[in-house]
Amino acid sequence: MDTRQAGDGPPVANVGAAAGPADRDAPATEIRGMRRQLEARRHHDVIDRLSAITAPVLVTAGRYDGIAPLANSEAIVSQLPDARLAVFEGGHAFLAQDFSSWSVIAEFLDEGRPPTVS
Repeated sequence: MDTRQAGDGPPVANVGAAAGPADRDAPATEIRGMRRQLEARRHHDVIDRLSAITAPVLVTAGRYDGIAPLANSEAIVSQLPDARLAVFEGGHAFLAQDFSSWSVIAEFLDEGRPPTVS
């Protein structure tokens, strides 16, 4: 999901817009599974445990993400001892909207820093 409106910057890719729980052709068991997944996510909060992660972390976010707002990524980074935030132009599908994201992620992975053992 991309929260920009027409004319608010670069063109918005409509990636995966037809997928999701509203799909009328999905079998009832699939719809139930999606609902259960969303319910489980609603109550899953581990922000208070993030400080225990010692590995370097790259948190990526889409500037216009209506599903995982940028503020959530900023909160995650604030709790991680060795984290960086990379914000890209686009929504939840920023990988398909801002191709610069691929090189930033590859560069982070190429650094190959071993995790700190505590």
